[in-house]
Amino acid sequence: MPTEDERREYSRFTIPVIIDAQGISDISLVPEDVSAEGFRVVVSKKPVIGESIPCTIQVLGENFQDCHGRVI
Repeated sequence: MPTEDERREYSRFTIPVIIDAQGISDISLVPEDVSAEGFRVVVSKKPVIGESIPCTIQVLGENFQDCHGRVI
């Protein structure tokens, strides 16, 4: 039986990413399990599946504003 890593379509990375998403968390988020397909975060407010969350993403010191994350 294939392992979870063998079933993944995209490789996982550990990179310095910080996300500000006021709609689902009062503190900045540090994602786990980052890939080209997305990432996972632990949040303080329960989001709705399919919801689009406005956010700002900082990767390697560069800010990307007016982003939207989708809850899967």
